[in-house]
Amino acid sequence: MLVGGSSTRMGSDKAQLQVDGETLVDRVLHQMSLAGLQRLVVVGGSAPATSRRGVSWIPDSHPGAGPVCACWDALMWGRQHGVHSMVVLACDLPALRADDVVQLCGGDLSELRVASVHGRLAWPNGRWPVSSLEFLPDAQFLVGCSFTEILRRLPQVVAVECPSMIDADSPQALEEILDGRSGAPERPVSENLTRTENALGAPSD
Repeated sequence: MLVGGSSTRMGSDKAQLQVDGETLVDRVLHQMSLAGLQRLVVVGGSAPATSRRGVSWIPDSHPGAGPVCACWDALMWGRQHGVHSMVVLACDLPALRADDVVQLCGGDLSELRVASVHGRLAWPNGRWPVSSLEFLPDAQFLVGCSFTEILRRLPQVVAVECPSMIDADSPQALEEILDGRSGAPERPVSENLTRTENALGAPSD
């Protein structure tokens, strides 16, 4: 999970905003766990953003350089730990549902599966193959780079509709998302989809 943004439009650290008695970062981590992701890593920030047990933390290699660099950091961590793919999510997903996380984990492991919300790509949320690093320059050349530029470099990209992966980048957006969520029916993870790739690519049995 990426937590290193400046939260300028929100006005305060998004990762630590409270929703229903828990921080956004812990809320997203909880849904990731429900989806069967067992190996969880938080990227960015000046210190670990959660006290949740079993969650690793790595700092941004280029603080303030944007989410593309943070994705690069996560993929490098995955390469160093011998994994094949990673689910990358932003922390500002207050309505996130575990079954949408499961949707990202399907398909060919060589594909970059990017979340889509009502037909619009919801970067950086997706299942990223660590092999994506072969098509990306070093992090220092990714400073200020957009995900649209990254898309042009990667050979296999698939959009996956994940309606709960709508980001809250301002207080108004957060309020609107939560209002919409309050009337939404519960959608539990399907029993036949409980075996997924974990957050760093190793199957969870």
